[in-house]
Amino acid sequence: MSLEPDGTTPQPAVVVPTVTHPHMHCDFEPDYAIQRYSSGAGFWRTWDCAYTRVEADNLLAYYKKRYGQRCEWRLAKIIYG
Repeated sequence: MSLEPDGTTPQPAVVVPTVTHPHMHCDFEPDYAIQRYSSGAGFWRTWDCAYTRVEADNLLAYYKKRYGQRCEWRLAKIIYG
């Protein structure tokens, strides 16, 4: 019995966009931002924040479920500088 490769290629990792924010020098520095696309302004606005990826995924799922197709949502990683 021999094992042959199945010919599938691994799926590319989902790239999470980044957002820069100045250091706040306090305990409130979350790692993830939930953003909503503002079509009138033409850019992404930060709507909510989360400390962990699990919290961020749950918030993102909630907003997508609540607002449905009316809004476009995404998750972004916050980089402090």
